[in-house]
Amino acid sequence: MNNWILPIVILVVLGGAVAWAVYSGWWAKLAAFLKDVEQEIRKTSFPSKDEVFGTTIVVLVTSFVFAFYLWIADLVIVELFKVIGS
Repeated sequence: MNNWILPIVILVVLGGAVAWAVYSGWWAKLAAFLKDVEQEIRKTSFPSKDEVFGTTIVVLVTSFVFAFYLWIADLVIVELFKVIGS
């Protein structure tokens, strides 16, 4: 007998949300925002395949250089602690 209460509550809440969105102008603001987003995306320039490849290589090489540096620094610090601790 109470199986119909939840669907009615959901419909009332959804109806209220839609009414609020229409009454407050939220839909119009959303539509204007999405139009502005589309215009800005059209102005955007995306990198070419060669630029992406080149910057990827730079990032990978830099990452390996820093990883090697940190590895060496860690080895030195561990050895210093061994000397200090003994």
